[in-house]
Amino acid sequence: MELHDYLTALRRHWRVWAGVTVMSLLAALFLNAVLPRTYVATAQVFVASTSESTAGFQFVTQRVKSYLDVVDSPAVLEPVIDELALDRSLEALRADVSAGNPADTSRVDISVTSCDPAQAAAIANAAAERFTTAVEELEAPAGSTSPVRLTVTGPASPPASPESPRSDLLLALGLVVGAFLGAALAVVRSRMDTSLHTPEDVRRAWGTVDGRMPPLLAAPEGRGRRSRLTGRPAALLARRLEALAEYRPVRVLLISPAPGNTAPLRLATEVAGELREVGTAAAVSGTSEQDTEAAGQVGSGDRRARVRLAVGDPLLPVRDRRRLTGQYDAVVLVLEDGRVDAAELREMRDMLDVVQVRPLALVLVPATRATLRGEAVPPPVLDPLPTEERRRADRAPAGSAS
Repeated sequence: MELHDYLTALRRHWRVWAGVTVMSLLAALFLNAVLPRTYVATAQVFVASTSESTAGFQFVTQRVKSYLDVVDSPAVLEPVIDELALDRSLEALRADVSAGNPADTSRVDISVTSCDPAQAAAIANAAAERFTTAVEELEAPAGSTSPVRLTVTGPASPPASPESPRSDLLLALGLVVGAFLGAALAVVRSRMDTSLHTPEDVRRAWGTVDGRMPPLLAAPEGRGRRSRLTGRPAALLARRLEALAEYRPVRVLLISPAPGNTAPLRLATEVAGELREVGTAAAVSGTSEQDTEAAGQVGSGDRRARVRLAVGDPLLPVRDRRRLTGQYDAVVLVLEDGRVDAAELREMRDMLDVVQVRPLALVLVPATRATLRGEAVPPPVLDPLPTEERRRADRAPAGSAS
């Protein structure tokens, strides 16, 4: 697939893309709401040498990293548990206490993780105080002073925001993951979609019969859709029917391979309007009295129409289908974007081959907004020509402007 194919898949299945993205965001919001908040409080301890010589500074630099192991030792944490009366074991507290030494410094950072920000700060400060005492005692030989002095330079304070979960990062991750998953699902669905959307889809599904294919009328891509000459399939079909009706009346049967689709009736209504604009009398009706009534009895009284458009049922038996197609001069297959499956089009092609009918054209019409939303689309009702306008159209020569 090329970039254009991916963009087309995202545009065609944008609801899948948007739905998965929204669901991922909702999942991120749910996790943000249910995950426990953890807070981290940090106390800073500065380690200095009691000697003013350069050797004392080098001693501290070499020894400070070994002090990190003292922070979570029993000598530090057991007094903290007793001092704060914590209902926790030494192992449980050790898992929440960590120490670090920033590069090129003689500082020790003691961090404590807890679900209570005040408790995290209290434990960090108590551990820092006990840490300074424990290190100085370890470094002091019997009866002498310690070569290092530790000072709590940065007491811990209760953190204002939790360390985890991070709402901003969690929502951003949900958005990114949802967008990628939604896009992937949209592309997969596009690859598995067998409905007809483009002229290429129609040609691929129809194939060729005796090396030929009926003309395919569809709005062009891009800016060509706004063209008054080629932008509307109804106008393209109307010009073909206008040429056929120049010398004799024409009866045209419009059928959709998808049973119950109202696209043929909508197209017939638009084509009739296009023909009337150029002075060619046109009427729209059904293939039976019941169909005509369902179509709003449009044009049923216009006996002198040069072009009579009728909407047929693709589910008719072969005998009725043969009789019906024999009553019309041309058959037009109407394909609504995304509403006709490739298998339905091939079945309709085979059905027409049985009665030896070659369609005048295949017309690919865009889906209406209501159709895209999955709503039932009522058949349009075309008002018949006013009496005076009909008389002028009947008196005018075929194909001339009214």
